[in-house]
Amino acid sequence: MSCETTLTLGSFATGELDDAVAERVALHLEQCPTCAQAVESSRSNWAEVRAAYRPGRASDALRSRVRWSTRLPEPRRWPRVALAGGAALIAAVVLLALAALQPPATRRASLDHLAVLFHDAYVNGATPLDLRTDDAAALSTEFSRRLKFSLHLPPIAGPDLTLLGARLVQVGDELALMLAYRQGKDVLSLTVSPQSAAPLGAGVVQHFRGIDFRSSEQGGHHVVQWTDGQLSYALVSSAAAQTGTGCGICHAPGSGLSNVDDFAGGG
Repeated sequence: MSCETTLTLGSFATGELDDAVAERVALHLEQCPTCAQAVESSRSNWAEVRAAYRPGRASDALRSRVRWSTRLPEPRRWPRVALAGGAALIAAVVLLALAALQPPATRRASLDHLAVLFHDAYVNGATPLDLRTDDAAALSTEFSRRLKFSLHLPPIAGPDLTLLGARLVQVGDELALMLAYRQGKDVLSLTVSPQSAAPLGAGVVQHFRGIDFRSSEQGGHHVVQWTDGQLSYALVSSAAAQTGTGCGICHAPGSGLSNVDDFAGGG
């Protein structure tokens, strides 16, 4: 007599086999105490898993990232669905896997520190961009629907500067945006976050046109951070760059924004 595979016995225990296969396995169990014991053991294990599972509400940031990934419309409410058997464990595993993709708790981290983490994760290939495009208007429109703040990106006109795209990131309890650019051989990034989500980090302060800019060196990068209105920004570039280098991602010729060549040696 040939015994069933462990996978088949496990599927029988959770009721996932079709009728024909389930009938065959049931007949086999009547003649095979070993397989019957394996099924009972599997049922017991599943019962413990179901008893231990406690559904929880995913964070708004996680829900938004899932909706972004699947391009689903924003729902008015998320109904709670009771799952049983193997489906409950699968749902739990999926939620844990998605949660693992989220950055760790960042409530106390400063914006400059987070911006460097986001920058390195992208450059090292750990986190791809959610949307790759050099169309600033299209990117502004798409991400403004996902964020709690309006986003307007000026067009890029410089021949040595290219908009690569953007990805949603989490800063504290808020969703923020990391924009990626290529300038020559270097990659620059600009993290845009609600001002209340994280404090600015330390750095050398320069007052320019009514705004305090904080410059620092972190992890081989040059970081400039500032707050303007309800939003905070952190620009991450090469550590060899001067404070103003990288300003062209917003203030490039043709952007419609004022020239900043006189900011800390030029942008």
